[in-house]
Amino acid sequence: NRRQAEASAAAQGDAQEREDYDAAELLFAQVDALAAEGIALQGSSSRLAREQDALAERRRALLQRQLACAARRARLLDAEVATAQDASRAADATAADQEEREEEALADELQGATHQLGHVRLDRERLALERAAVEEG
Repeated sequence: NRRQAEASAAAQGDAQEREDYDAAELLFAQVDALAAEGIALQGSSSRLAREQDALAERRRALLQRQLACAARRARLLDAEVATAQDASRAADATAADQEEREEEALADELQGATHQLGHVRLDRERLALERAAVEEG
């Protein structure tokens, strides 16, 4: 009877040890899964940061392009004024036609750059939202 009690206690001890071991294995698996998820989130965060940096660089380039277009437009307007003062009526008419075409082309280019800048701003906002979602996730 005593041997049965000892055997039963030993069996219960073994069962408890197995249960504790299984629980520990489950916890380690969960820790590993969380660590992998953390690494994946860090990778996503890094990717989003790189994309945001690329968009910021693209925005800077577009702003420089917009500034260059505005400067060229200003120079064309200055040239138009000088031409109007120095040329004859016929030369003024010819120059005005040419400058108008160039100004329209520059205005179109400036509008295109402004449009692209709008898209960059939208992309930047989208990335900021995605990054916030990734950081919250």
